Amino acid sequence: MQKLPGKNELGDLLKQWRGVRGRSQLDISADTGISQRQISFIESGRSVPNRSTLMGIAQALEIP
Repeated sequence: MQKLPGKNELGDLLKQWRGVRGRSQLDISADTGISQRQISFIESGRSVPNRSTLMGIAQALEIP
């Protein structure tokens, strides 16, 4: 049986990529037009982003 991903795996990955790129939530907010609060909620697992939001964040962080 395959293990299901952790509840906040996406948030953990976003935090990791922000750290790798040396970017703050505010930096990503300015680049994407997504509020810093929404980015915080995504990272904490309180919110699940839609596809376009996630793609915007991924582009701002230059995730391959």
